[in-house]
Amino acid sequence: MSTYDRGYFKFVGGHCYGCKLIVDEQVGDLKGIIKIETNCITNIVMIEFDTNLITIQKIQKRLINSGCKFINIGPKF
Repeated sequence: MSTYDRGYFKFVGGHCYGCKLIVDEQVGDLKGIIKIETNCITNIVMIEFDTNLITIQKIQKRLINSGCKFINIGPKF
């Protein structure tokens, strides 16, 4: 049985559609990612994922390795 969770991240210094593309490229191919929503106005990224297939720590690590600065603002926003 799948269990879904959400992680919310704020990217620092981003202000354009290019940031959305970076997020999509960095985590979109990970097994267990259900949905990615990026708001380029608020710089908030919501990532919904299957906790049986991936952890929030693995998502965080991938975002950090993207070269962009992200702040994890928690499971709820």
